[in-house]
Amino acid sequence: MTGKTSSMALLLALAAALAATNCSAPDLPRYGSPNSLQGKSPPAPPAPEESPTQLPCGGKGFIKDEPPCTVKWSTDIFPLMKSNGNWRCAEVVSCHGGTIPPKVTDNSEETWDSLRKFPSGKGFYINPCSKDKGESGLSLNLSGTQVGSQMPKPPGTPASTEQLAKVDAWLACGSPKN
Repeated sequence: MTGKTSSMALLLALAAALAATNCSAPDLPRYGSPNSLQGKSPPAPPAPEESPTQLPCGGKGFIKDEPPCTVKWSTDIFPLMKSNGNWRCAEVVSCHGGTIPPKVTDNSEETWDSLRKFPSGKGFYINPCSKDKGESGLSLNLSGTQVGSQMPKPPGTPASTEQLAKVDAWLACGSPKN
């Protein structure tokens, strides 16, 4: 062997040894052919779970509206909170239609969801997990007892005795989104 040939053989052996020790990569997962999902929809992402602070029922679910509550959120309670209602909670310039939580809009479902997630007093502003009005800030704020100051603030008008009775009856049904 000549000097050039032995140097070349030594260099090749050294390169092979380095390649064997330093270039070992973990096995990559096999995903199938690039076109295996063609024409198919990807799976839907899992629905986000609400945190325990947002869902006070501890995963048991809301109280069922059975028998149906005679007082309705959509027609008896919510309209009073809208920007043109007696309680005017959704006034855009100030109050809960602006930047002060909980957010109250002219959409009954959005407003119900916002009030359900808003911590207040012993529980949430409305608590669809309980029939106890004391676990809901709505009745307490409207009557001006135990939680903060009486709502609504002017230009809204305070809840009448009849309106408070309707709110209490609705809360006793479990605050259904009806």
